[in-house]
Amino acid sequence: MRMEIRKFNDSFANCYLIFEGNNAIIVDPCLKDITPLIMFISDYQLNIKGILLTHGHFDHFFSLNKLINILKVPVYIHELDAKLLKDPILNLSNFMAHEDIIYNQDIEYIEDGEIINLIYNHPIKVIHTPYHSKGSCCFYFIKDNVILTGDSLFLHNIGRYDLPTSEPNKMIYSLKKILSLDDNVKVYPGHGENTNIGNERQYFDL
Repeated sequence: MRMEIRKFNDSFANCYLIFEGNNAIIVDPCLKDITPLIMFISDYQLNIKGILLTHGHFDHFFSLNKLINILKVPVYIHELDAKLLKDPILNLSNFMAHEDIIYNQDIEYIEDGEIINLIYNHPIKVIHTPYHSKGSCCFYFIKDNVILTGDSLFLHNIGRYDLPTSEPNKMIYSLKKILSLDDNVKVYPGHGENTNIGNERQYFDL
């Protein structure tokens, strides 16, 4: 069977539901209204194995508390961004959403180069790409030629690097890590439309 990717977006960012058969994961649960996502999971009788966060800014985990209360699955994030989940100033919700959005429940740490096996036969490699935030990560589906880049790479653009936990001096280092992948690797970004590594390598010319 082939892995499928569904994008949900009603406000802040792109939320991805990735599945093969009945096994699935969610990446960046950013939705204001989780009803369409929950209905899809129910209709297809999906078994959610975990929720992955590309980084700790509120617009990428806005609905995490609601989802965890329903799904009760592990949440994965890089250790360097874990504190953002509990700090409305660092996760930007305090002044961008005008409310304090925090997540205080259990999390699992991920690290650079780690292989996550949540969907059978679709290993996910963690690629740590600090610059937008210290713990920003991309999720590379090795066998599927797919990478989810969060705010580390968009279509002909990149995430901001002037935020409280940004590391602008690591921008080139991080982009080179992503753009070292094969041209045909499809990019699913945290905002905007899909692209591929070949297009972005030509655009950035690093």
